Order: sequence, then structure tokens, then C-alpha cells
Amino acid sequence: MESSDTTNAPAAASRLGTWRMMARMLFPDWLGWAVLIGGALFGSVVGGVAGFGAGVILLPLVAWALGIRAAAPVLTVTMLLGNLARIWWSRGPDAVPATAVGAALYAGAASDSLRWIMGGFLIAAVPCAGCC
Repeated sequence: MESSDTTNAPAAASRLGTWRMMARMLFPDWLGWAVLIGGALFGSVVGGVAGFGAGVILLPLVAWALGIRAAAPVLTVTMLLGNLARIWWSRGPDAVPATAVGAALYAGAASDSLRWIMGGFLIAAVPCAGCC
């Protein structure tokens, strides 16, 4: 006699195979790539303006397009490359002193004034992002 694990395994595998085949027919590879590229563009705009959020936006899209098991490694490499790109574009000699001044202002500011300064900066950054 066979155990219930061995008798159910082929049926479960065939159901999984059927779902994958249906998903491939409904969502071809070009659609997955288009969703990932569009999501990455939107996430990079949000991350550039707000300073965070690209990974949060990309996580469900990568999980949908590539699967749950691939989401963490793909996002790790993606975020690593994004941070390396930020380092490359901010490599000028004024980046280090400006970062130190920004950190000192952030640490020494009162919470209420910091809220107004950061909120005003983020609101002002949205129209300026389209200009540059």
C-alpha cells in the first residue's frame, strides 16, 4: 500500500504544473518584464524623492513576476546596484561635507522644526525633480 504522501504528490504536482502553464499563457514574459520595469521606474522616483520606498514597491512585483523564493535575492542585488549607483553619482568632493552638515542638522534639530523642514524640502523636491 502507498502512503497518502506518495499518492497525493503527483496530483499536487500536476495541479501546480497546470497553474504555471495557465499563468504562462495569461501572463507572458514580456508582461512580467514590463511590470517589473514600470515598477522599478516608479519605485526609483519614490525612492529619489522620499529617500526610501523602492524596495517596498518592488517586493510584491518581484514576488509576482519571479516567485517568492527569488524575491529576496533579486531585491538584494537590485538594491545593492541602486546604492552603488547613488555612491557613483554622489562622488563629488562636496558630497562628504554636505552629508556631515546634513547629519549634524538632523541630529541637532528640534523634532517640530525638523518636521517642517523635511516636509517643505520633500514638497519642494517634487516639482524640482521634473525640471532637472
